[in-house]
Amino acid sequence: MTLDALDASGEAELNISFNAENSYFLKTPKLSGKSMVSALSVAREVAKLSNWDYQKNYIVHQVYHAEDFVFLGSSSKGSTLSFKGDGDAIRKFLEGGSSGELSRTGSQNLNIEVTDSGGPVVMRLFRVKRNGEIY
Repeated sequence: MTLDALDASGEAELNISFNAENSYFLKTPKLSGKSMVSALSVAREVAKLSNWDYQKNYIVHQVYHAEDFVFLGSSSKGSTLSFKGDGDAIRKFLEGGSSGELSRTGSQNLNIEVTDSGGPVVMRLFRVKRNGEIY
């Protein structure tokens, strides 16, 4: 179904399910990012450091910035979030990111952020192996 097919006055429900651990839903009209050009060469230099904690430390190699975004995340597999309201409220949520006319219900281990501003939303990380490879 397309957004145009939503009945603006009828009752509507949107369900978002997270089928994997540590998964997220991001809705934004504008997403831009920066990334490290040579992550592998940085990892090889870090591997030479005797005080690097390989079990705890990560390297951020990509950062994404979004404007007028909705970010929904779940730390557990199988979480579901439901939004209910009229068709017009669901459309506003899907098109623009926020709508005060929706009710929300969800299972545990959900992190919900609905915002009308911009900022960093996603970072990609990696760990360094002792031999300088990445994972």
